[in-house]
Amino acid sequence: MYVALAAAAICAIYSTRAGFRGTLAIGLEREENIAVAQAIVPPRFETPNVWWNVPARLIPFNDPETAFKTFSKSAEYHAVRLPFSIRLKKINVISAPPPWHLLSLSGTEPAGLLDIQEGGETRIGAAPFKVTSIRQWSGLMRDPQGIPMAAVTLTRDGANETARTTLFLASGVWQTTPGGAAVHFDWHPGDDDEAARDAAAAPPPGLESARWGVADRGAINWFQSFMPGTGAHLSSGEEVTLIAFDEKRPAIAIEIELSGKKRTVWLAHNETIDGVPVRFEYPTLAPHIFMVHAWEDGHALVAAYENQKPAGQKELLQGQSFHPANAPLNLRLDDVLSSAVPVPESESNLWAAVLKSESGEEITLRQGEAKRLGDSLVEYVRLSPRREVNYVLTIAGASTREVTLNPRQSVRVGDWRLHQAENESDPHTIAVLAAVYTPGRTLAILLAALGLAALLLRLAGFARRYLM
Repeated sequence: MYVALAAAAICAIYSTRAGFRGTLAIGLEREENIAVAQAIVPPRFETPNVWWNVPARLIPFNDPETAFKTFSKSAEYHAVRLPFSIRLKKINVISAPPPWHLLSLSGTEPAGLLDIQEGGETRIGAAPFKVTSIRQWSGLMRDPQGIPMAAVTLTRDGANETARTTLFLASGVWQTTPGGAAVHFDWHPGDDDEAARDAAAAPPPGLESARWGVADRGAINWFQSFMPGTGAHLSSGEEVTLIAFDEKRPAIAIEIELSGKKRTVWLAHNETIDGVPVRFEYPTLAPHIFMVHAWEDGHALVAAYENQKPAGQKELLQGQSFHPANAPLNLRLDDVLSSAVPVPESESNLWAAVLKSESGEEITLRQGEAKRLGDSLVEYVRLSPRREVNYVLTIAGASTREVTLNPRQSVRVGDWRLHQAENESDPHTIAVLAAVYTPGRTLAILLAALGLAALLLRLAGFARRYLM
């Protein structure tokens, strides 16, 4: 009896201390069977199928795209191939408390946190501000490997606040909008404001701003040349060739050939025709033109033209706007950086609070970036209380079963136990599970049961001997 109890105790201790403790990340409707642990954790050699101290890029994840959203590509890990695979069928939200929106103030007394709400008001020092919006951030991110760029937002008179167009502009490149606006950005290096002012005073370029292109599979192959014979072969088998250019209209004639049949199409500037995979842009003939000239971060000189006629100039700092007289558009300078990369909203995981001062200036405060407003350094802070979810999992090993894994709950699969782990990647589409190897647990329970049975029999014999 005592041997059985001792063996049970040893097995129980062994089962809790000897096994691998790792994490696996599973994408929605995807499958994984590799769990990893940071290589700083001492190896536990009792766990089978383990690779020790492996660079992450060499680990044979079933779904590396999901894995590297959770684990660092440059780190080393211990990795184990589980004797079963797990598929994430569904993520159910149990509770999702709303986030807290705060402004962190530093650099002055008193420092502290201000609670803010969209549509509400706040004060920074003595200055009042309105919180016009709290939204997912998109914009320019400073990057030493980047290029000079500007970000501007166009808003049409009378349009809803959400009906705005944000453009990321590389130096020397034109961009056009469906509303008939064309915007050009020029960076003047060396803090050369005189060159910027001279360029802003010059009229917009003519034909050199024009280009034509052929669309194929979602991309456009652009041409600056209007020489007849220029063209492209499309994946559809069509052959597209420029055969004429009428500079007076202006318009281009395109020949489209497919299976020996040819058709000719005339396309006017800034016009699109259904079924014709050709674009002809002539930005300086657009009804609304903005020429943005910058020579330092956060500062630009903007020249506007309405129907090819000058409509004024204005120097803008970051967050300031220019509404030319008699023009239906307003341009806001969101940012100018000498070395930047664009971050569109679809790729951003950051949020921002937009404040409006009494003078009408808009200040965008992005997470992780402090800006000086008056005497204070101000940073937007978004705190998201942890939401609770459960995961619907399909576990396939010796047999296949479906389980729902709730918070603070675990499920046993053979010698492994699974439970929810901290998820700092994308809780909407990724499940992060802790996988703990607990060998000997079954044997420990069996031996403990045998020991308990022997103890009960011994007590029964003791009772018969001394109590009867």
